Amino acid sequence: MDGLRDFVEALGQSLEPWRILASYLGKDGTPADWQKEMSREGSKDGAVVFALCSRRAGKSVMTSALAAAELILPKRRVIIVAPTLPQARLLRLTVEEMVRDHVPMQIGYDATQEELRMHNGSMLRVVAAGTEGASVRGEGIRDGMLILEECAYLPAAVWDAAIPLVESRGNLCCITTPTAKDENNRAFQIWTNKDNAFPGVHRIRVNAYDQPYLQEKLGRALKLMPPEMVEREYGTAWIAKEGVGLIHPDLLARADIDRKGWDFGPLT
Repeated sequence: MDGLRDFVEALGQSLEPWRILASYLGKDGTPADWQKEMSREGSKDGAVVFALCSRRAGKSVMTSALAAAELILPKRRVIIVAPTLPQARLLRLTVEEMVRDHVPMQIGYDATQEELRMHNGSMLRVVAAGTEGASVRGEGIRDGMLILEECAYLPAAVWDAAIPLVESRGNLCCITTPTAKDENNRAFQIWTNKDNAFPGVHRIRVNAYDQPYLQEKLGRALKLMPPEMVEREYGTAWIAKEGVGLIHPDLLARADIDRKGWDFGPLT
């Protein structure tokens, strides 16, 4: 009996999302602390997680691991909503790779470009958001997860159509890089949580300046991209529409990169 209990416990630990991600990464890297945090918080029943991330931080692979962990359980639903169908399909392909190659005791499945139907009764479906949210409406998610990919680029009508899909035990995972600072942008509203209007959201910010594994990419961006774009895409700053954002010196000081001979222009 103890042996069976130990086996079940070991199996459960091996299927924690961050462990699935570690298996997927292999020799190419290990999960960052923020990915383990996202794994832990995003696995709780009824969780709402919002990850505001630098480009190339690994938000999509971590989200894919969360989805894979759901699909290996019976009768789960995972729906991915993205601004475009290619974005959603790319995430679906990563989930399929994880289920196929990195999940112990793999479960059979049937796949199309827009669906994974697991032989245990679970299913993943991808949806292009559109502008009015009509394509999002449909079945609810009692057990499983709704993923809003690049959610800062989703219109408010899509948010309003998608959020009701998630029932009490379902999880909501929002991932994005910032866009223009806009008080009417639903992702901006939820992230800033003005007047505590959106309680119960676990927010994770992944800034390239603080992540050692992103320093090479950040250094290249600082050489080749306008400062305001670096601030948004790597510094996770919501840049005001009417102004030009510049790289903040406190952020730059934290980056572990070689600045010799570089001209960053004025810093504020």
